[in-house]
Amino acid sequence: MNKVVCLIPVSGFSDSKTRLSPFLSSSERRALLKFMLKDIVSNIRESVDEVFIVSRDEEVLDYAMSLDCRIIEDKNLGEASSLNNALVYSMSIIRREYGLCDVIIIPSDIPLIRKEHVIHVRSSDSDVVISPSMGGGTNLLFIRKDVDFIPEFGEFSFDKHLDQAGRNDLSYEVFDSFYLSVDVNTPNDLGEIMLHGKKTYTYEYLSKLDITVENSRSDVRLNVKRD
Repeated sequence: MNKVVCLIPVSGFSDSKTRLSPFLSSSERRALLKFMLKDIVSNIRESVDEVFIVSRDEEVLDYAMSLDCRIIEDKNLGEASSLNNALVYSMSIIRREYGLCDVIIIPSDIPLIRKEHVIHVRSSDSDVVISPSMGGGTNLLFIRKDVDFIPEFGEFSFDKHLDQAGRNDLSYEVFDSFYLSVDVNTPNDLGEIMLHGKKTYTYEYLSKLDITVENSRSDVRLNVKRD
């Protein structure tokens, strides 16, 4: 089986996830990001050959090393365009070190990912595997070692990745998983973690914040509150 390296971009812990404010304070959001990253690394580590975290933030890079991850420093990581440049740069570094290897790119806010997801992706015969987020983004992108594919993360990236695969006559698989689709940006997303992530570090942390979840009768599926 080919070597598989996981690449996780992290913009920074400070002033991130602002859509969770004022539901969570700045320090609480920082802690949340750390626990989500810890969940991801813990859940996928046994299913890949190496985990790399790319960031321009020294706090992120220090934390990544505490999780025994490899790090790539990129000072331009931030907006979507810079994110994709950072990913291309990181992939070139990884493949220069490991030779041609399969690469899995995942965001840092999907704490419900499981090793079974990675095992499934690794066993795919497709050139590219794309897993959608609930909002039309991409929450996992698998690129086969000998495939020329450019990450296009950002708004509605799922369709962009599908279009690119089609234009280049690449075989692709859409891996549609509820657990992979849950990225954390809003209080309602926290509710999904409280319902479905009971064995995660993220759930343990949120539980200490007195967050409760109820069924909602409005257009929003869940009513998430703090006691």
